[in-house]
Amino acid sequence: MIDKAQRVVDMVRATKQIDKANMDQICKIQDILNVNGDEAETVWKALKATGEINNLVWVIACASGFDTLEFYMKYGWMKYITEQIYDKTNEAVYKELQWAFDKQSEKDTELRETAKSLSQKEAELEARETILARREIEYRLKTERAAGKKVQVLRDRISDLEEKLAAEKRLNGRAKLVVKLMDRKTA
Repeated sequence: MIDKAQRVVDMVRATKQIDKANMDQICKIQDILNVNGDEAETVWKALKATGEINNLVWVIACASGFDTLEFYMKYGWMKYITEQIYDKTNEAVYKELQWAFDKQSEKDTELRETAKSLSQKEAELEARETILARREIEYRLKTERAAGKKVQVLRDRISDLEEKLAAEKRLNGRAKLVVKLMDRKTA
C-alpha cells in the first residue's frame, strides 16, 4: 500500500471523535486527506474491504468540504465501481451489455443504410420528375406549334375559299347579267 494512503486509512480507523472547534485537529486531518487519485482509490479499496467506508465519508464530511468528498468519490468509488464492472464475476453482464451495444450498432447501421437508400431513391425520383416536366413542356410546345400550323393551314384554306367565293360571285354576277341581256334580246 502507498505510504500516504496507509496514513489516511490509519487516521480514519483511529479517529473516533472530531472536535470542529479544534482547528489544529481539523488541519491535520485535512493534510492527511490531501492525496492524489491513485491514493484515493487505494484508500477506498482498503476501507471498503473492511467495511469502514462510512467512517471515511464521516471524517471527510466533518473535517473537509464537499470538494474533498467529491474527489474521493470520483477517484476512489468511481474507479472501484469501474473495476467491478470489468471484474470476472460481472463478465456476463458486461457481455450482455456489449451484445446490446452491438445490436444497437447494427440497427444504427441499418438505419443509416436505409436512410441513404431512401435519399438516393428520392434523388432519382426528383431527377425523373425533372425529366418528365421537361418532356411535358417540350410536348406542349410541339403540340402548340402543330396546332398553330394547322390553324394557319385552315386560315390559308379559308382565305383561298373566300377568294374563290368572291370569284364565283363575280362570275355569278356576270352570268346573271348575261342572262338578263339574253332575256332582253329574246324578248
